[in-house]
Amino acid sequence: MGSIPTWFADAWRRSERLIHLAVVPLVTALLAFEKVQQALSVAGPGRFHAGVAIRFPAVVVDLWSFVSLPSVGPGVRVTSPLWLLPIIFVVHSVLAAGYLGSISDGLDDGRYDFAAAVERYFVRLVAYNALVWTVVFAAVVLGVLTGPLVLLLFPLFLLLNYLFFATPYLIVARDTSVVAALRESYARAVDGGPYFEFALQYLAAVLVLSIPTTLMAVNAGPVGILVAAAVTARVGLAFSTGVMRFVHQRTRGPRSD
Repeated sequence: MGSIPTWFADAWRRSERLIHLAVVPLVTALLAFEKVQQALSVAGPGRFHAGVAIRFPAVVVDLWSFVSLPSVGPGVRVTSPLWLLPIIFVVHSVLAAGYLGSISDGLDDGRYDFAAAVERYFVRLVAYNALVWTVVFAAVVLGVLTGPLVLLLFPLFLLLNYLFFATPYLIVARDTSVVAALRESYARAVDGGPYFEFALQYLAAVLVLSIPTTLMAVNAGPVGILVAAAVTARVGLAFSTGVMRFVHQRTRGPRSD
């Protein structure tokens, strides 16, 4: 693999052909109401938050992939209506299926069919997202029960993200099942090599970009969130394109029909 600037330049160039897809990370960022509320809980006179994000690729790389959110202090209530959660879940899965499928198809010539990608990958990405949401929900419950000990879960989450971050990209690139993609992602992560090198470069790139993004999104109120979401939508498209390109390069074997 080349350097981070080389990798990002190639991803940016390839994603120029897919520029209309940048609307997806913009929408997913604004649909994350809980995170929007959490960021807005800091904005105001005398308040300031800075931080860095340490994250591996998400299903859709958007604003919140580059933001270190503040912890919610006493007296601050950050909640979303429960009835919204299944709607957000379905919408996010639809967008993710069309987004990743379109990126995969359009890597070389920019041609893609978003609706066809949704039809082809929606069920599998629903299953994958359901698995991720279940793990996150279990962690939240555990956090409520254990209090400060929940901080010990961070290294575990980081490890799980490293082991399985390629899964949704493999589902699309290999047109394979969730289980098969999980197994392949795990095997490549354990083997290290290019997977490990790519993961480190990705972490470094996110960490650097997270510094100004966090400052803007968390301290500048609603306008800051909107500006940061718009800017990172384009950057997120490049990052997702780069991850898909990496997965295409490192996977072998025909796609199933």
